Amino acid sequence: MYLESGIPESIYNRVRLLHKKWQDTGKGEIRFVNNMSYHGKVYLFWQPNQQGNDELKSAVLGSANLSVLAPLGSVARQYELATTITNSNQLHELSTHIENLKTSCTVSATNLNNFR
Repeated sequence: MYLESGIPESIYNRVRLLHKKWQDTGKGEIRFVNNMSYHGKVYLFWQPNQQGNDELKSAVLGSANLSVLAPLGSVARQYELATTITNSNQLHELSTHIENLKTSCTVSATNLNNFR
């Protein structure tokens, strides 16, 4: 979606800041699909297990836009839908799929020049 129409500056700036914060603290990253118009979102949540290794605990699949990060994002009336996944087999399948997408059709939020 943003590849075609561009990312509004307020969202672009907030995404870059949040991505940097997550990268600096080892919490995660934000990636954008760069080869098609795509509206869906996937959020993966990892947590250290008793051995100290990160373990995928849950995922949220939905349509919530990054516009909620913009100053007026919470005021605008836009309804979204999402579901939470906690089944370990489904989480493993989703994680594998996301890793494949990361190398084939996404770009990190540190490199969004084509989206502006």
